[in-house]
Amino acid sequence: MAGLLVLAAACGSDQAAPPAAVADASPSSAVTSAAVSSPAVSSPAVSPPAASSAPASSAPTGPSSAVTSPTAPGVSSSGTFVPAVPAPSAAAAPVAPPAEATPASSAPIDRNDPVAVVAGPEGGARCSAATEYADESGEGLDPAVAAAWDAARRAATDAGVHLCLADGKRSWDQQVAIAQDYVDKYGAETAKKYALPPESSEHVRGLAVDVQPASAYTWLEARKGSDGFCRTYDNEPWHFEWSAAHITEGCPATVAHPAG
Repeated sequence: MAGLLVLAAACGSDQAAPPAAVADASPSSAVTSAAVSSPAVSSPAVSPPAASSAPASSAPTGPSSAVTSPTAPGVSSSGTFVPAVPAPSAAAAPVAPPAEATPASSAPIDRNDPVAVVAGPEGGARCSAATEYADESGEGLDPAVAAAWDAARRAATDAGVHLCLADGKRSWDQQVAIAQDYVDKYGAETAKKYALPPESSEHVRGLAVDVQPASAYTWLEARKGSDGFCRTYDNEPWHFEWSAAHITEGCPATVAHPAG
């Protein structure tokens, strides 16, 4: 029996031999196995670029996606001039207005003010220099503004430039309609940068003109307020507001947009 136990013990020790055999494996076999296994470990590192590229293909959200391309200027549903609204650029840094710049008029106008009731022309003649724009008569503008506009047009004609009054006087209701058109087309955040509420609009006061085409408003801006007209906003090169002070003091600094 003792002999059988010794034999069983000897057989049991043989079952433990494989680990010793692995430990005794030659260095070359260890290197080979590591070399084979390394691609399996390193291959997941290739997958992150594929995963990170997915968000780039998703559609942008927020105000920047509300306007996907510049919109050509034309006539709104109410028949008045609607200027081009450029697409907002997510990459563009916001332009802060100069600290000293202020709107031409800060006192709000009341809906029942006689000036606010006076409507500007609807439709009418087209601009001969660019027929996509209207060329209003100046009806409803403040008398001093109307006279200054006529004088500026004569000076421009003498210089070989044709000024068109794409939009001038607006009533309270006309301004509300234009502001709503912008909200409907571009969303509230973009709209407030192009159309003021009626109580703050110089168009409602009869003191503002939208000038077209580009050759016309470039010429008028270069006059530096000598006619009383000054460009008001960085984002609206066509928009000018009149003040007698501009004639003697020159133009104040522009602000970024109607919302400030």
